Amino acid sequence: MSIVVLSCKGFQRLIDVAQGACGFDFEGEFFALQSCGSPSWFGFYDWLRTSQYEIVGVRIKADSPELPAMLSKFIGNGVDVAGRVITIRTSKAGVVDESLSDDADFGGNYIFIGENGSIGIAFFSPDFHVNPFSG
Repeated sequence: MSIVVLSCKGFQRLIDVAQGACGFDFEGEFFALQSCGSPSWFGFYDWLRTSQYEIVGVRIKADSPELPAMLSKFIGNGVDVAGRVITIRTSKAGVVDESLSDDADFGGNYIFIGENGSIGIAFFSPDFHVNPFSG
């Protein structure tokens, strides 16, 4: 699964973690799964891609106000919360190409809480370098 880490140190990263993990270490901080069991439903999400198909973030269209409220402390440094739409840039590389960033994926969501207050949000892994025009 892919996890977007929102660090209290002021950066966001996209990392891969083994499916079903109950915790992970990242940059010296341990993250624990908030609740075991079935994944949560946050709403739809789009992987943000550049024109070179590089994943540079995720946009979540949350169904409820809880997730935007939880992430509001990370606003700035690549995190934007506008109502129930959360945009998280995990890289400053390139400009987002909206025509390549309309996955409307859903499911596979988990919340991991870091021991220093950071948050990890799990998603089904994107296809990182999908170019529909390549053979």
